[in-house]
Amino acid sequence: EYFDGNKPVILTLAYYRCPMLCTLVLNGIVEGLSGIDQVPYEDYKLLTISIDPEEDSDLALSKKKNYMDEYFSMANEDTWTFLIGNEKEIDIIANSLGFSYSYDSEIKQYAHPAVVYIITGEGLISSYLFGIKPSTRDIAYALSEAGTNNITSSFEKLLMYCYDFDPLRGSYSLVVSNIMKLGGIITIILLGSFTALNWVREKRKYA
Repeated sequence: EYFDGNKPVILTLAYYRCPMLCTLVLNGIVEGLSGIDQVPYEDYKLLTISIDPEEDSDLALSKKKNYMDEYFSMANEDTWTFLIGNEKEIDIIANSLGFSYSYDSEIKQYAHPAVVYIITGEGLISSYLFGIKPSTRDIAYALSEAGTNNITSSFEKLLMYCYDFDPLRGSYSLVVSNIMKLGGIITIILLGSFTALNWVREKRKYA
């Protein structure tokens, strides 16, 4: 019912009580959209779905009101939709998007990637925008592609995790475990490439 077969949709998964990354991503979208020559609702729509099954409709409505009043006060009220759901519904959507997230019960926060999905009017993923501040150029291009139902491939999966905020320094800290994982993967790739290259050289040498 939401996808009309025509307008592309900017889709994000977040949670409305998020103390950090979610707001940065949503604000980044707004900033990027402010520079494009397209009309909200007429040319595109925005859809945000909470990944927290404990959040209710009042919270979603409050979030919607904040963003509509601040950034889209002159636009159609259906420009940006904020939805909630139960755990099963959220998992179905997250799995269909390839969106991985987890809940840390100790700090009561979700760890999740910073990614914006650009969906065609027919409900197909056209492209991915990673990071907290997609550029105006990238958003404009992605919407243009989605508007013609083009599907673009993405090989970069740069994930930023909404995880820890340092109130003393007033900044967001990196998750050490993710850095170690990334470093380990890079090391394995480099070592594998080096070993394979040496093996090929040795084989040619004694052939």
